[in-house]
Amino acid sequence: MGIKNPAVTILRVVGIIFIIVAVINIVVGGIMFFVSKSYDDKYKDAYEITATVEKVVYSSSKNSSSNSSEIYVDYELEGKSYHHVKLVMTINANDYTEGDTMTIYVPKDDPKAASMSNTAVVFYIIFGVFGGIGVFFLIISIVLLIVAGKIKKKAKTQPFAYPPANF
Repeated sequence: MGIKNPAVTILRVVGIIFIIVAVINIVVGGIMFFVSKSYDDKYKDAYEITATVEKVVYSSSKNSSSNSSEIYVDYELEGKSYHHVKLVMTINANDYTEGDTMTIYVPKDDPKAASMSNTAVVFYIIFGVFGGIGVFFLIISIVLLIVAGKIKKKAKTQPFAYPPANF
């Protein structure tokens, strides 16, 4: 048994790490795709109605610089009034104050699941980003493992000498 080529070991380890990163990204992307699809299915035939902002609750995380807002609205649908309904999805929530009107989407089968959007574009973007990164890392990992295999195969016919003869 000869000396192991460190390049093969490094390529294999990096290839395996990239496969793990690829699988994680593809799984996250897949989850985002199914969340998007589910959201779109729920809101595709939703009522488009005008609602009045009842309350905007601003909150910020102590551990993060990000702020989030919750919007509560009042609206009427098919002769029935709905009050203090928290929106499922908000977009630019900080642009709204109490008393403002806005267009919301309410699914026919769940009148308390109001949303500011009838499509999950953000989730599709996340799906594309994570899925694309996952595929990229998967391709790179396959190339690295193939190169490692070729180096190892070549080393069987031509032993690895360290340091090189003309060093």
